[in-house]
Amino acid sequence: MSYYGSLAFNLRLRRVPEPKIVEVLREVRALSQESGQEPEQQFGPAATYAEKFPKGTVRSLPTRLAIGCLAIAIAITAVDFILTMTRETHLQVGSVRVIFVLLAIQVVVVIAAIIADHRVPPEFSTASEATR
Repeated sequence: MSYYGSLAFNLRLRRVPEPKIVEVLREVRALSQESGQEPEQQFGPAATYAEKFPKGTVRSLPTRLAIGCLAIAIAITAVDFILTMTRETHLQVGSVRVIFVLLAIQVVVVIAAIIADHRVPPEFSTASEATR
């Protein structure tokens, strides 16, 4: 993974807003190009450098979607549990219990959110191509 992807991920963990992430990545790139050093040489590890920025309040969109999917999965699992306890039946998709389908979907959503949070913002990618 690139230094920029790692830095973007660590800034998202700190809930830094996307416009600020783009600004930080552009500054790091510009200062690295001026000095002729690699970003990690100049700023240190991405995780350490990200700690210098104040924590924000809003989670990234992929993380919010993963949390929303988890909340829905928990609600459906609760309905399944109630049906199992009261009617001795459970929700199924074909011959498979719904909770197993939800588990598989949740794993995919979480992995997708992690991958999406590691990406560099499109605004940064486009700008870097323009400077080449």
